[in-house]
Amino acid sequence: MKEARADFLDVKLLLSKELLAGLSSTAHLLTDSFGNTISSNSPGGLPAETVEILLELKVLARLRAPHETRELLRDLLQGALAQGFQALQVRQTLEDSSLLSSDLDRVLSLSQQDGISFEDLLKHFLQLLRAHVWVEKCSMFGIYDGFTLEGLAGVGGDPDQQNWKVDSSTAAGVAATTRRPYHTENPAADPNFKNREGGSTPRNLLCYPLLHGSTLVGVLNLSGRIGGEFTAGDKAVVERFASVGAHILQKHYFKKRMQTYERTSDHLGKYLSSKVVKNVKAQGAMELGGAEKKVVCLFADIRGYTTISQGLSPAILVQLLNFHFERMHAIIEKHEGTLDKIVGDLIMAVWNIPNDQPDPELLAMKTALEMQKEIVRVISPEWAKQGIAKMGMGIGVNSGMAVVGNLGSSRFMNYTVIGDTINTAQRLESKAGAGEIWMEESLFPYVHGKIEKPLRKESDIKLKGKTETIDAFVYRPLGY
Repeated sequence: MKEARADFLDVKLLLSKELLAGLSSTAHLLTDSFGNTISSNSPGGLPAETVEILLELKVLARLRAPHETRELLRDLLQGALAQGFQALQVRQTLEDSSLLSSDLDRVLSLSQQDGISFEDLLKHFLQLLRAHVWVEKCSMFGIYDGFTLEGLAGVGGDPDQQNWKVDSSTAAGVAATTRRPYHTENPAADPNFKNREGGSTPRNLLCYPLLHGSTLVGVLNLSGRIGGEFTAGDKAVVERFASVGAHILQKHYFKKRMQTYERTSDHLGKYLSSKVVKNVKAQGAMELGGAEKKVVCLFADIRGYTTISQGLSPAILVQLLNFHFERMHAIIEKHEGTLDKIVGDLIMAVWNIPNDQPDPELLAMKTALEMQKEIVRVISPEWAKQGIAKMGMGIGVNSGMAVVGNLGSSRFMNYTVIGDTINTAQRLESKAGAGEIWMEESLFPYVHGKIEKPLRKESDIKLKGKTETIDAFVYRPLGY
């Protein structure tokens, strides 16, 4: 949206015809800031002195008039110019909104046509965005694999800005990781700005995540706002473009995945665990469905994460979480566990899937104890460097029957576990304090004498959503 600026306006456009007609009977000379005459009536000559007429602290016009009417005329003209300017802005806002809707509808219509390439569609999309928000450069990043930002198209910059990758420390990476707009008016002093070798530093930068529902599909990157800083109006326009851009990317990625599906029978990209991948290779075809079997489930969650995250910049928070997850994942794999998912700061790991394991209860508890020790030895000191006095984690472990298998739809499936056993493990984790491991009582015979002794036993624990109470043993690693 192009905002009206007082120093770019034709003053005559802001004054009503009635006012100009009224001035014709009054001695005066009204000129714009360049000396061009706007209105004049000087039958007997005018004094040399002029007064300035301001709008938004800018000299918009100069007035010469007899002393006895000069101040009155100035006040009248200044008020009339302000009203005219306000009316112009309202008209322009309505016109821009209508034009914006029309342009977005046109892009959506183009995205439904087979005759336009994906690259040309993105270029057209970015050119329209740049027409509504005046910037020097505008580009779009995609996230096809769910992890890596990759340059797809750009306008206003170098012609070779295709397919470069951006790590999570960059401004676009921060916008992707936090799923929030990232805006800086001083990229040169911003640690999250990463310039390509040989590139110039823009005066400001706005990165906007492209979300299709809850799925992150890309990031819009606008740099070098022409005429000043990014405004709230700019962000509102970018938000509407982001919605359309997310739709375009999601459609493209879905089509790309379906083409890949048709070309190959290798579906292993839907799995993250190496053990699950081996199991799929052995089975061949992938089908929806599941079977009931005994599993051991572990949930781990950082205590006070919401408070911690509010006190850190997005870039530092991402750095600390990645440091934490890297070490937790290594411990899970060391003890033959399957990392099922990471949600926010929460980790879920499972044992005895996809194949049976000896002593899965013991493996899970050894994992839990080592995770807590790693928090004290390595992770908490690293977080302390960012002013976090003590970082702690609560863990819940449970064992029992659960449904294991491919859950989802024919187009997307996830190998996971569901059931009351899993829910109970998460409920136990919510009870655990920092440094604690709450293990459901039925696991005790499998680990007794093979790991350190529990700190205490909790009886008749009432868990949310359950009518029956359970008992649990609470562990805290030695030296914690």
